[in-house]
Amino acid sequence: MLDAHRLHGGPPWGSPTLVGFWKREFPSGIIGLVRDEVTRSLSLDASFSDARQAVRLRREIDEAVPSLASTVAALLRHT
Repeated sequence: MLDAHRLHGGPPWGSPTLVGFWKREFPSGIIGLVRDEVTRSLSLDASFSDARQAVRLRREIDEAVPSLASTVAALLRHT
């Protein structure tokens, strides 16, 4: 997440433009960003040429999404 923020020239944490930046640059949100990164990684990794492995990994990621979302929400509440 932080790497994507930096690569896209994101504003400093706490900046009034931060929310607008994320909505503009990452319209699918944090969860979408994670899914996009997984998809990109799978397409680059030759060991995942087996479609069944890729499907299984995506299913595991989808199962982990609620936990990721609640963790991110908790972190954002503490800032």
